[in-house]
Amino acid sequence: MSSKVANFILNLTNNLSVMRLIKSVSCLLAGAFALTFVSCEKEDKTVSVEKIVFNETSLTLSVGQTLTPELTITPEDATDQTYTLTSSDEAVVAVSGLEIKAVAAGDAVITATAQGGSLTSVCSVAVVPEGYPTEFTAFNSAKGFFYGDYYMSGTDNSWTYLTSGSVVFADGAFSGKGAALFLELNAPKSGNKSVTAGSYTVDESGDMSEYTFVKGEDFGAEGLQGTFVYDSEVDGNYLVVSEGMVSVKAANGEYLVTAYVKAGGKAYSFTYSGSVPLEDYSKDYAKYKVVEMKNLSHGTLDYYGTKIYGKTGTDYSGWTIYLGDKTMDFENYDGTGEMLMLDLNTAVSYTTAIPSGTYKVMYAADNAHFQPFTVVPGFTEGSAVLGTWYALDWEPVYAANIGWVKVTNENDKVYTIEFKFRDDNNETYFQGSYKGELTYGDYSE
Repeated sequence: MSSKVANFILNLTNNLSVMRLIKSVSCLLAGAFALTFVSCEKEDKTVSVEKIVFNETSLTLSVGQTLTPELTITPEDATDQTYTLTSSDEAVVAVSGLEIKAVAAGDAVITATAQGGSLTSVCSVAVVPEGYPTEFTAFNSAKGFFYGDYYMSGTDNSWTYLTSGSVVFADGAFSGKGAALFLELNAPKSGNKSVTAGSYTVDESGDMSEYTFVKGEDFGAEGLQGTFVYDSEVDGNYLVVSEGMVSVKAANGEYLVTAYVKAGGKAYSFTYSGSVPLEDYSKDYAKYKVVEMKNLSHGTLDYYGTKIYGKTGTDYSGWTIYLGDKTMDFENYDGTGEMLMLDLNTAVSYTTAIPSGTYKVMYAADNAHFQPFTVVPGFTEGSAVLGTWYALDWEPVYAANIGWVKVTNENDKVYTIEFKFRDDNNETYFQGSYKGELTYGDYSE
């Protein structure tokens, strides 16, 4: 090999080594650049939340119960999966972080918010009062009756019955398998002839005030009144309601009714969704005549015990109060003026005076209704005139079908008496007041 060839090969070899080195360095630099590019790309990429959904869109909790609602966030690899919870009513369902707590009976909506407020999901929460089942009996039908201010309490009264299963209501009684709630509600006076939305509690005072429902009463053979439950699975089927609460919500003629009631020692949770048609039994009381008894000057307080109406199965003392103008002679049964003949009942322990309180006209003059703080309605029995009447010249004119009398006992001798009664047959009110002495007489023997 000549020296020229050897030098060429050596130079070529050296050049190739240099080229390989350059290429290698170039490859390393390119790789490093690529790695740097990829690394930056990963750091800058954010996977956005597309959807946030409660796993359960409705929940039922008992008062005091806490819960962390479960949600699903889509996609699973979303970069920021944080969210916040808010409550529509913190007094019913309170929120603490991602936990909710049932505070009081009622309804609230929990809202989950993600992505800076752009994505939300809602969950309705029903809070059941303590001592009531969280499993609801769902009614499938509802009907009722609207009476307006029938009881002269300043409120509109309606009777609504809700049924489940095969239960039907006919001729004043329920039958069939399932449950029913007969509900007597008192709402603000409006004359709307419909069920009024609101929250109702038990009418403890008996005044039938706004947003109350009437407690149930069982008069045996004479039937039930007020609010009661029909349950085909219990003995006797009927249970009077003693306590509870009822929520009525309305929108576009549709109702959501939630009722928690205790009857016969059993607690019930009821719900109904749908229309509630009411038959109109109200009257235009504004057209009724009003008789004001303004000249009542004296009166008597006569104790009869059970002499007039006999033993009724309930312990009571029967009384008759006569109030009249100055022309009326109650000793000789003479006079030509106005007179109020008022029959009322007290507890059996009262024999010489009557207690202060509000006395209301009985539903009917049936034995079971003779209870303390009641007024006997006006009626006739053969030739006998009994109960509560407006009389003129000792002749009965208007009978008390409905109404009340408020008695204030000043000192067992002096009384303040305010009264308002209605005679629906004659479309007349008779009302007035008296303050003064009442002459006591014992006619129980």
